[in-house]
Amino acid sequence: MSCPQGSVPAITLSAATFAPQLTHGTTFRAGSYQITLRGVVANETTEPIDVRAVTAWVGGRPWQPRIAVSHVVPAQGSVWIVLTGSFRSSRPQRADVRTELAWQWRSAVLRPCGEEGLIQDN
Repeated sequence: MSCPQGSVPAITLSAATFAPQLTHGTTFRAGSYQITLRGVVANETTEPIDVRAVTAWVGGRPWQPRIAVSHVVPAQGSVWIVLTGSFRSSRPQRADVRTELAWQWRSAVLRPCGEEGLIQDN
């Protein structure tokens, strides 16, 4: 079997909105925030993928936003992703937001390949 090639599929965030605004653009104060993140799920491989799940953290704590994303990402393509939700900061802290993508090959025949042969694209 010939496994797909390319970079490991990943989420790239390109815009973030916080209401109220962050202190100095980087720090939460104690209080409640509405957060909207926008970006893409990029698939730079030679085969389509299925998005299985997206996990998010704010300040190292699990965050449960509403997630809007197509569940199929074409080969050498990308789809928009939008995460929206509220977050309560109990203290001043840096606005550290992270996401993780769980995915699998669209073709069941390729699923045994996993991430074999793919490269991490930092």
